[in-house]
Amino acid sequence: MASEPEWKPEREEKFYQGEGKRGEKPFRHRLSKSERIRGKKLISEILHSGKRINLGHLIIYYKNSERNKIGVLISKKVKGAVVRNRIKRLIKEAYRVNKYEIKKPKQIIFLIRKFNNNYSFSYFSKIIRQRLINEDF
Repeated sequence: MASEPEWKPEREEKFYQGEGKRGEKPFRHRLSKSERIRGKKLISEILHSGKRINLGHLIIYYKNSERNKIGVLISKKVKGAVVRNRIKRLIKEAYRVNKYEIKKPKQIIFLIRKFNNNYSFSYFSKIIRQRLINEDF
């Protein structure tokens, strides 16, 4: 029987399915279901009644709430599923890294209309820091 680890995780860790005890790997860097905006009704409510930041090719809708949540919508004008999924991953990771700095909890939706060659982790992280953290909304 293996001995208990000396450190105690702050949060409950989830493990990959299908792997044995030797290959257990925690899901540490993931957005939980409670941090995602899901459902047509909630999305349309934020789009219609939330505040808006227009950056041309990228529009950010947000609404104050009791906890941080994020959603990503990408137009089919951005060609290729691989490109659309990569943009989603970049936005989610930039949010995940910076979410603890957001002072007032918000429900945030990122709407991508057109493809831009500047899309990178640092670009989205910079936008989150400038638009959602440093300014008081």
